[in-house]
Amino acid sequence: MTFGWKSMFIMKADTAYGESYTSGVVTAHAKNGGTVVRTFNLLLDTLTLDVYRATLMAIRDQVQQSRVIVAIGLNVANLARVAKELGMDGKFTFIFPENVCSSSTWYQLPGSFCIGFTK
Repeated sequence: MTFGWKSMFIMKADTAYGESYTSGVVTAHAKNGGTVVRTFNLLLDTLTLDVYRATLMAIRDQVQQSRVIVAIGLNVANLARVAKELGMDGKFTFIFPENVCSSSTWYQLPGSFCIGFTK
């Protein structure tokens, strides 16, 4: 990934898919000189709007570190809802994996990308 981003946050589901996709993204980002500020490993069975809110607030509070968030294996509708509530839409770049590309939700966050990733 070479969009000029040197750092990013990762929000990922604690699943094999989340782990595998994250590994590939982190490896590609590191090869291009990038770093991950922090990875939030979220348990799917405990993902409530409050968990999304707390995670996004933690990222928002570290805005000087990065404005890029990679979200993997999460409920995009809930993530978008909370991001909008917190005023993060249009101010942060959200990157979603290819399984979200057909969703009608991810593009409601201005500046977001839906990407396919291959090793």
